[in-house]
Amino acid sequence: MPKKDKKQLLIQAYKGRAEVHNLIGKNKDALKDIEKAIELSKEIQDKKLTADCILQLSRIYSSISRYDEMLKSAKEALLTYEAIKDKKGRAMSLNSIGIVYNSLGNYSLALEYYNKSLKIWEDIGDRRGQAYSLYNIGNVFIELKDFNQALEYLEKSEKIAKEIGLKDILCDVLISYSGIYIEMKEIDKAKDYAELAVKKAQEIKSKGKEANALLLRARILKCEEDFKQSIRIFEGLKQKHNLAVAHYFYAEFLISQKRFVEGKEYLKKSEKFFKEIKNKPYLKKIKELYESIKNK
Repeated sequence: MPKKDKKQLLIQAYKGRAEVHNLIGKNKDALKDIEKAIELSKEIQDKKLTADCILQLSRIYSSISRYDEMLKSAKEALLTYEAIKDKKGRAMSLNSIGIVYNSLGNYSLALEYYNKSLKIWEDIGDRRGQAYSLYNIGNVFIELKDFNQALEYLEKSEKIAKEIGLKDILCDVLISYSGIYIEMKEIDKAKDYAELAVKKAQEIKSKGKEANALLLRARILKCEEDFKQSIRIFEGLKQKHNLAVAHYFYAEFLISQKRFVEGKEYLKKSEKFFKEIKNKPYLKKIKELYESIKNK
């Protein structure tokens, strides 16, 4: 076997192992593997493979909430994909950039990049990509409190996910539906979707999605064990952003139970992370919750 072919096989092995490590929360090992894959892909001067590895690096950074590095990696991959005229790579990179801005609370830029990604997916007929971008756009509208728009995009995503069997995206959509109906005070619907999401997450063996669904169920049922289980899972997966969200909602629950000392403790944990990434929308919510208990 030619030396270049051997290196390509080795690169794919590193990429695969990095993905597994990232899924189970071994993020340092994931970073080591993908950095080795990038190094080897540059040695054989395979631009597409290098861009694929760098984009995967951006996803690992997303998992551990290192958004500055995620943005840098995604933009680097985007430049290469544009140079080699790889539309699918461009769409994936644009989506990753959208994720960064959404996580930082910059919803207008998130929408801009998600919509650019969606257009490319539509142009090349990639239905999985369309479903994922539609889902992401729907989630931005949830944050903007435009629930009718959110439902419109999520329903389109759900339709595609059901038609082509995308169980992971379908689970994400169920989670988002529950979140919407919590905000709309339609608690029975919110509960039904949360239960469906928990079952779907367990069916596809996604601990991260299960934790998100449990967090929603905890908020609906005021179930402390669901809050704690969600937090434990996020801690194990080292998903800092989701953990900070869970800390915020657990703090809100504790305060509602007049357990102010514990509530403030979890609110501080959430505030620390969101200050680090300068997420203004969540910092505003945290400030408002502090204001509600300032004399407690």
